[in-house]
Amino acid sequence: MGAEMNATAKDCISSKAKVQLANGTYVTLDSLKVGDTIKTLNEKGELVDTDVIMFLHVAEEVRTFFKIETESNKAITISDEHLVAIRDGEFKFARELSEGDSLISFDANTGAQKEERIKSIDSETVESYLAPLTMAGTLLADDLLVSCYASIKDHKMAHLAMEPIRFFYSTSNVLNMFMPAFVTNSLKSKKQASGIHWYPSLLSTFADGVFINNKKTVDSF
Repeated sequence: MGAEMNATAKDCISSKAKVQLANGTYVTLDSLKVGDTIKTLNEKGELVDTDVIMFLHVAEEVRTFFKIETESNKAITISDEHLVAIRDGEFKFARELSEGDSLISFDANTGAQKEERIKSIDSETVESYLAPLTMAGTLLADDLLVSCYASIKDHKMAHLAMEPIRFFYSTSNVLNMFMPAFVTNSLKSKKQASGIHWYPSLLSTFADGVFINNKKTVDSF
């Protein structure tokens, strides 16, 4: 089935996707918390550690996602406007992918990055989903490289917009050496029970406002 099917949520990964912790063990996304260290691939294709610093979205509700499976039988269940890594450091919305496209994966046998062709794209119902934000802006979900971001098509622009969150997280880690834990912990984001975190929600509201105002300006000419 092609990627043009309609999915009903835009910005998350199935909560049952598995990620690799710094110690090499695999856990499901829904077991993660802020401060956990997981694996991702850097721009050189090397396996590296990255901290979870926020959860952009957490939800427990039934939605239809894409199930994207590669020729080596790796599979990820993801929403339609979540960014997925493809070749040459680029990212595409899940809904823009097609059978035969190449994704970036981690090969546990070689310990290296590899390209994998998409074998099939189908729909799958999920009962919960979330979107963790890492310092790197990416993560390996079910050993496939994905962005932490969705809805914004430019991964680098989305990552830049999250710079304040990375700054506060890094600052709190440095302050741990000099200040009481209750002070530094107050700077860190907590995993919300459900919903979209206030910071990306604010960014989205601002972006929508700019778009609407620009459209009004253009329409007035």
